Amino acid sequence: MKRLLGLLLVMGMVGCGGGEIVDTPKWGERDGKPAPPIALKRLHRAKGTTFKLASHKNKDVVILDFWATWCPPCRKAMPILEKVAKEYEDKGVVLCSINIKEKPKKIRTFLKQQNLNVDVALDTDGKVATKYNVEGIPTMVIVDKKGNIAHVKVGLSGELEEDLHELLDELVTDDEVALK
Repeated sequence: MKRLLGLLLVMGMVGCGGGEIVDTPKWGERDGKPAPPIALKRLHRAKGTTFKLASHKNKDVVILDFWATWCPPCRKAMPILEKVAKEYEDKGVVLCSINIKEKPKKIRTFLKQQNLNVDVALDTDGKVATKYNVEGIPTMVIVDKKGNIAHVKVGLSGELEEDLHELLDELVTDDEVALK
């Protein structure tokens, strides 16, 4: 019984990020490698449009936020991600919140209740999350302007905003130099 409770506790932590940002070893190997392609239908922002990661190559740093409405750490991280992305918007930083396997109506209700205005792409079958090896949420993947994975973070910590500022400051500066 104790083993079962322990296993359930661990599964709950992994399944929803566990509350702390950690570099995942599986992803540590991917840093600097090309980000897998993404073409997902958007929840809103010109209905019927598609979020295509490739359209941001050589233009933007992209924060991909894999999340779900039922995940408490995801719910806490989203307003922070929205705020930081807006602060860096004029420096070429874009946030795409990729919802995993939820119905559009549920997502719209959540966004309205939380007063969030973020670009949401719908990973209705979870295939994009699988391509990105998402094993816990929230998972944040930062893609540099060259289209390579720069950083991956799983979970939530009290330092999320500061961590993002540090990473984005580095990337925006590095990418401006590299693309010239």
